[in-house]
Amino acid sequence: MDKGQWISGQFFNLRSLRLANVLAESPKKVDPAEFVAQWKYAVTAGVKISKSAVKRNRVKRRAVEILRLIAKDHPEIAGVYGLFVAKPGVLDTEYINLEQDINQLVKKARWI
Repeated sequence: MDKGQWISGQFFNLRSLRLANVLAESPKKVDPAEFVAQWKYAVTAGVKISKSAVKRNRVKRRAVEILRLIAKDHPEIAGVYGLFVAKPGVLDTEYINLEQDINQLVKKARWI
């Protein structure tokens, strides 16, 4: 994702890539219209967050659930890839704060 943009939040950083900007790099076997219509995201939590995989996985599950609810509420989101990278301090916060942070990142990236 060399051509994307970094957006920083309180608990997550977002790497956002608009697929329309990289249409020439789309897979050959995929129809360009289908390629541009997809929305994919990933969540990472490195060892700097916690050495415990259980805690890192909890952060990732929470973020994926928030993104699933955003996708459910906004089916018009399409044409972007997103990589959410957890920041230190994410373990000590409540779910509502994570939800607000991810919603702000999605709005800053102009997904919704």
